[in-house]
Amino acid sequence: YSRESNLVLIRHFRDFLSESLLLSEGRAEPLVYRSHHEPFSNWTRTLPPDKLSDLIDLSFEFEEGILGYANPTHSIATFLSEVSRASEK
Repeated sequence: YSRESNLVLIRHFRDFLSESLLLSEGRAEPLVYRSHHEPFSNWTRTLPPDKLSDLIDLSFEFEEGILGYANPTHSIATFLSEVSRASEK
């Protein structure tokens, strides 16, 4: 995947996380993310509301990496690994 397509992915994820954060205010139940877009179709994660802000911050760091020196595919894979790790806790 190109640098641009990975930027679209991480920005899409950040938009979802930001909207979820707004919707979760005052709620304690976890949020479920299901992707219907390639290459992550059927990728599902349950995210606790208290992890959303951290993941949003992290998405900016990985976006900078994609824009800069980092391998874009490695950056998006590492970010999604962090999302998975947050969903396990």
